Formats: sequence, C-alpha cells, structure tokens
Amino acid sequence: MDLKLSDNKKTTQFETIFKNLKNIANECTIEFKEYGIYIQTMDVTHAMLIEIKIEKKWFNVYNIKEENKFGIHCETFFKILNCLKSGHNIELKRETMDSDILEVIFDGNNNISKIFELSEIQIEQEKMDIPNMEYQVDLTMNTDDYSNLIKELLIFNENINISFNEENVELQTNGTLGKAKIILNEENIESYAVEEETDFTLIFSADFLNNISSFSKLNNKINIHCSEKLPLKIIYNLNDEKIKNNIQDSDSDNDGEESEDDEKENNMTSYCCFYIASINI
Repeated sequence: MDLKLSDNKKTTQFETIFKNLKNIANECTIEFKEYGIYIQTMDVTHAMLIEIKIEKKWFNVYNIKEENKFGIHCETFFKILNCLKSGHNIELKRETMDSDILEVIFDGNNNISKIFELSEIQIEQEKMDIPNMEYQVDLTMNTDDYSNLIKELLIFNENINISFNEENVELQTNGTLGKAKIILNEENIESYAVEEETDFTLIFSADFLNNISSFSKLNNKINIHCSEKLPLKIIYNLNDEKIKNNIQDSDSDNDGEESEDDEKENNMTSYCCFYIASINI
C-alpha cells in the first residue's frame, strides 16, 4: 500500500485533520478503501461523532492491493505530523495488508527526509450507520467568523444556546459573571435557508464547537445543518467545488460508489464532518 500527497494545500489539510483530531478522540481506525480513505470515530463521552472521507483522486498517489484497516493512536500521529516542515511531501506505506507497521515518510524540496514507523493499535468500536437526513436549517458562514464568535461566547459559560427562527440565528451564553448574545442573519452570513415556522433552541457544548473551529484551515467556509430532534451537523468541504447541502454517506450500500445522477447533486466527495448531540434533547 502506498499513498502520497505532494500538493501543498492538501498536505496542509491532511495535517490539519490529524493534528486536531487528537483533541476530540484518543484513537481511530483509518479504513483504506478502493474509493479512498474513511474514518469514523467518537469523543470519549460519545456526544460527538467525527466522519472523514477523502477520495483517492485527492491524493497524488493512491495504490492499494486490497482494502484494509489500520488503528492509530491520535496523539502519537499528531506528534509525528508535528515534525512535518513546509515543502515536505507526505507518504503512507504499508508493506503488507496485515502488517502492524505504517510508515509515515516526509521528504521533498531539499528537506531532510524523515521516516517514522507507527505501530498499529487494536480498536474495538462499532461503526454507526449514518443516514441521509433533511434539516430544518442550513447555513453557510465564513470559517474565521465562526471561530471568532465561538471564542467570544466562551467568556461566560461552557455551554452555548443556539436559537433558530425564520429571521435569524441567536447564540447566547449565561454565566454567573455575565452573559452574551450574538445575532446572525442573512446579511452577515453567507447563506441561510430555513423551513417555514421554524423556531427552536438547542444547547451545545462550547468546547465541542470550539474544537471544530480548530479545523478552520480545511476550508474558508463552514456548513452548519440543524433540526430540532437531530444532532447538529457541521461540515468542512475538502474539495474546491461548490458545496452542496447533501453528502453521500461513505458506508452506504454502494460502498461509496456514486451514480452519475448522485454526483451531479453532490460535489462534496471529500469532507470532514462532525455530528454533535444537543444537551437538551
């Protein structure tokens, strides 16, 4: 098995994913599929699910003889990626599909070549079936704006109340030392689509929302989808194509292979997606 990334933008995106994943999950299994790589893992409280899909054409080299899995310790992989320098290529190699060693290689542009051997860990975690869902609210906003707002709301409380209605979105925190409210509408976000008569409030962990903001290098736009009885869904598109609301689930019956009609409706073939359970559901 041999995977290689030499595109600077995608190298940064790949590094960003795994450098920040360790703040959410202790471990994860990377599935090397025919169509690309797939990861699904949860935080230790099981209140947030992370789903990552990166299609094979996203890589400069993607050669696998057969589909396989490899369990990694997220903190250790973060420490390896912290040795990555500007201009380095990233290469992942596995001698055989059952080898318990994953080689992580950094080289290129006259940089010192570095080879790390990451040992596999055994992970017992059932993969969840994630169905396609329609949401009452779909909004897109600038990633930096999202990150700044969440940090400002962290001043007063560890939880954030988010209220959705037809006119705007209100984010609010209340603490013993004060409170804050931020109001967003169509004039100060990229887009806001909402069902008629929508009016509900959900409470989410500010730490979770803040951890998601640390992935901001993935895209300068962030997509947020919410319904009263469903987990909040936040997505970063890893491709340059225009972002669509619906994404094809990687583990569906067609095992990631999309029909021509599906591809027309869905350009988000590589993504990093977060599902967060509301505290008050």
